[in-house]
Amino acid sequence: MVAIWYEAHAQTHDNAGGVASGHRDVGLTDLGREQARGPKRARYRGEHFDVVLTSDTQRAYDTARLMFEGRGIPIVQDARLRECDYGDLEGEAASGDRGGPPQRRDNAISERGELRRGMGRWFSSMALTGELPGREKEAKVQ
Repeated sequence: MVAIWYEAHAQTHDNAGGVASGHRDVGLTDLGREQARGPKRARYRGEHFDVVLTSDTQRAYDTARLMFEGRGIPIVQDARLRECDYGDLEGEAASGDRGGPPQRRDNAISERGELRRGMGRWFSSMALTGELPGREKEAKVQ
């Protein structure tokens, strides 16, 4: 059986500045690095993981690296795991009551929808090969 856990990246410079990142690559703040090394790391301390998958953004990779540092768990980056694409609104001020993502006029953006599509592409690829990323060939999906 394959169990999948989801964890958001730690605070970035864009998060701190109220800016929507989307697919734009932006680094973690000092607080973000503390979040990854502290509460995020502690949350998974007693859990076993064969592999950690992240999007190909630096913020996702750095969060995972700091969370799982010293545990010998491979971290695999994959662009299909990017969660949202704000298009030409990336880098713009976030809007909404809670500082959420920018809203396009056609309401085409859905973070959950983007994540679901990315995960779907990833699972389809994994199902075709039967291999788990970051594992030896004999690690097959059952």
